[in-house]
Amino acid sequence: MKFILHALGTSGDVFPVMGLAKSLLLAKYDVVVLSNEKFRCIADKEGIPFYSTGGIGEYCAGNTSEIYRSGSWDSQVLYYILPAFKPSFDYVHSEYRENKNIIVISSCKSNGARAAADILSISVVDLVISPASLLSVYDLSAPFCWYYKNKFPFFIQRWLLSKAFKKLSKICIDYSITVSVNKARRALGALPYGKNNKKIENLSFGLFPEWFSPRAKDWPSHFQSVGFPLACFSKSNDELVRKFIGENGPPIVFYFGSGAHDLYALQEHCFKICSQLKVSAIFLGPSEDVVIKRDGLNHLLLAEMDFSVILKMCRAIVHHGGIGTVSQAINARIPQLIRPLRPDHINNAYRVKLNGFGDYLLPRDFRVVDAAKKLGDLLSVRDAFNSLDVSEGSLDGNSVFDRIVLEIEKVYVRRS
Repeated sequence: MKFILHALGTSGDVFPVMGLAKSLLLAKYDVVVLSNEKFRCIADKEGIPFYSTGGIGEYCAGNTSEIYRSGSWDSQVLYYILPAFKPSFDYVHSEYRENKNIIVISSCKSNGARAAADILSISVVDLVISPASLLSVYDLSAPFCWYYKNKFPFFIQRWLLSKAFKKLSKICIDYSITVSVNKARRALGALPYGKNNKKIENLSFGLFPEWFSPRAKDWPSHFQSVGFPLACFSKSNDELVRKFIGENGPPIVFYFGSGAHDLYALQEHCFKICSQLKVSAIFLGPSEDVVIKRDGLNHLLLAEMDFSVILKMCRAIVHHGGIGTVSQAINARIPQLIRPLRPDHINNAYRVKLNGFGDYLLPRDFRVVDAAKKLGDLLSVRDAFNSLDVSEGSLDGNSVFDRIVLEIEKVYVRRS
């Protein structure tokens, strides 16, 4: 059996796929990861076979701060998603000619590997990175629950959402993505989404625990939550960070993700917040590793950091709400303040607050005074985060990947 794992997106989308690939390799399976050239260095470092679906230039063109700021994904589709479509489609086709015993594992549906699997009736395993990807009329994700909940009787709410699905999709992901990808699927001979004649029930795993986002009645019957994967492949600069913390005390970490724009202004904004709280900071962004001084406090600027190691030594984290960062902060048992940029980030922030792991401020409300007050409130109850109840195993990355491997084996060994 050969597993072809497809991962397209930023590190939050690719790292979990790499983690699962490592577990499949340890189980002695034939594995290859299809992704952008940007992530080849991680695969090489971890000993994971890798096939490039596009150059680093395509990644950079499709993941600019302007795209995230505007909320229009046409450029990302044009420069990043569509160029990778045919290479991944062709790779699956060529492998299938040599070996019919293939399973495609994918963290998104908008890729050529999925299109090839549909045409060839290859079984697919879905990895659902964030609960916001699973639309439900019974349990609306944020921000939709803020507008619909308790404003209409349920049968009207369900009817409105069902009839307005296209409009909802436009709000969520920009409907042009689906339109463009469906054109690419048709060009390669695959039917559009939802119109596949091959009735294969795919396995689907949510990379989050059920207590974080409980199962809704209209989620797919074959879906199961398995827990946070906690996959982290950042470079090791532990010695530098430990030295900084030893000299300046536990800092607040600031990380605003790939979609943040005007990072220099945000950086200055955060230094003012730290000045009010009289706490040092680690600021993650595109920068050289350097220490700078503001208002009598030392702050460390880093390009990358291993969250799984360092966060436990920090006071709190302020971040964009990516599910990977959310899970690392929960695992470290430190408070988190989220400044969400995208709909899935907003839903993650909503879930974080609902479960008592932190709070959030929308970008328009992220002012120095308000952010400092929110952070101060979270830091004042810092010790309470150590006692927050989470299910055993839901924060053990290795057990999460091993569980997925066991479930895959259970289903496909039985079928064979």
